[in-house]
Amino acid sequence: MSNSLEFLKGKKVVVVGGSSGIGFAVAAAALAHGATVVVSSSSETRVADAVKRLGGGADKSVSGIAVDVRDDAKLCAFLDNVGPFDHLIWTAADRLVGGYPNVAIPQSKHIFDINFWAPALAGKHIHKKGLILPGGSITLTSGVAYIKPTKSWAITSGAAGARVSLAKGMAVDLAPIRVNVISPGAVDTELWGAIDPTEKGRLLAQIAQVQLVKRIANPEEIAEAYVFAMKCSYFTGQVIEVDGGAVLG
Repeated sequence: MSNSLEFLKGKKVVVVGGSSGIGFAVAAAALAHGATVVVSSSSETRVADAVKRLGGGADKSVSGIAVDVRDDAKLCAFLDNVGPFDHLIWTAADRLVGGYPNVAIPQSKHIFDINFWAPALAGKHIHKKGLILPGGSITLTSGVAYIKPTKSWAITSGAAGARVSLAKGMAVDLAPIRVNVISPGAVDTELWGAIDPTEKGRLLAQIAQVQLVKRIANPEEIAEAYVFAMKCSYFTGQVIEVDGGAVLG
C-alpha cells in the first residue's frame, strides 16, 4: 500500500495564478510533497519573485513562466512548453464585479475571460495534445458565492456557478483526466490589497462574524484542498467547499 505522503513525489504540477495568494500556497504545498512545480501569472516580475520565495535557483524543482491566459495562442504555447505534466491548478482570476444591477454589463464581461474561457481552452488543448499524464488532473477555483450570493454581487456569483458547471462538464468530456473545483470562502490574500486597510479590516471582521469558525482563512489552509484533489486518484467532477461554515452561517 502506497504512503499518501508520497503521492505527489516526482509529479509535475503547473499552477496558473501561482505567483500569489492561494496559488502560491498550493505551489509551496506541492513542493513540500516532493513535486516539481511551474508557477505562472501574467507578470514576469511577480513570477520571478514567487520562484525566488519558493526557493528557485537552488535546484530544478521550481520554475516560472509568465503568460497572459487571455491570449489563446500564448496560453496554448505555454501549455505545450511546460507539458507533459501531471496536474494543472487554476487559481488565476480577474477583478471581481460588484454593484449589480447598477453596473455596466459590457464592462463586466471580462470576469469570464481568465477563469472560465481560458481554462475551457486549456482543457481542450491539453486533451487534444495529451499533455496530462495518466492519473493526472485539472483543478479549477470558484467560490461559495454561487451557493450563497451576496447582495449586489450577482455577476460574480453567476461566474462562480458557471465555473462549477464547466468543471463538471470537463470531467465528463475530458475523462479519464480528472477535473474538480475548490470553492474557498473568504481568504486573506493580496486580492484585498486594492482596498483601504481600514475598510479591509472592517469587511473581514464583518465576514468573519457570519462564519462558523469566526475568522478568515489563510491561503495555506485552502491549499490543503487542492493537495487532496491532486492526490486522490478516484476523485473527479466534484466541488470542495472550504468556507469556514459561511454557507451555514
